[in-house]
Amino acid sequence: TSNSSGSISTMNSFEKAFFAYLVRIHEGACMTVDQLVATAAGLSSDQNSACHQSGRRKQSSKSKKRQKERLQAIKDGRGKVHSNHSVQNEPKVSDAVHEATRESNVRGLVACHAAMLTWEKVNQIFTRELE
Repeated sequence: TSNSSGSISTMNSFEKAFFAYLVRIHEGACMTVDQLVATAAGLSSDQNSACHQSGRRKQSSKSKKRQKERLQAIKDGRGKVHSNHSVQNEPKVSDAVHEATRESNVRGLVACHAAMLTWEKVNQIFTRELE
């Protein structure tokens, strides 16, 4: 690959893998709670359905509706109410949503720490590549 001046990239295979790993960490940190719940439940997330593979049939609207209903059932904790709630009509937020919220927070923290710990090396490589 070439940089903006047209010369060949000087990045070695380790540096390329290093950047690919950092990109994956930051992509994971960008996932929404809904995407994390869907992934944990084995359902494809909205993000994955957006990039349609060639040769595969598009998901039907009925299938999308069933998938959304399954995801909503998981998020609602199957519609049950916590026994310690004083109001019986109050919807229960499922354990899956709480867990996905915690995971989302942890993913964000990991991405921030990865950025802090790798900033000097990233800056050094980018500066070298832009020269």
